Amino acid sequence: MIARSAQDLNSPTPAATVVRETIKTAVNQEWGEENASALIKALELEVGVIIKS
Repeated sequence: MIARSAQDLNSPTPAATVVRETIKTAVNQEWGEENASALIKALELEVGVIIKS
């Protein structure tokens, strides 16, 4: 796992931490079965902005 390897190497991985939290948000919203759009929806939720096409 990336987090374990980074820890073993004493190398911070701030981007991986942010992605993990965004994925947790998506799963908590029950969007876990969706594709990558679930990540966009989670980011929208976190910042309070809806992206329209």
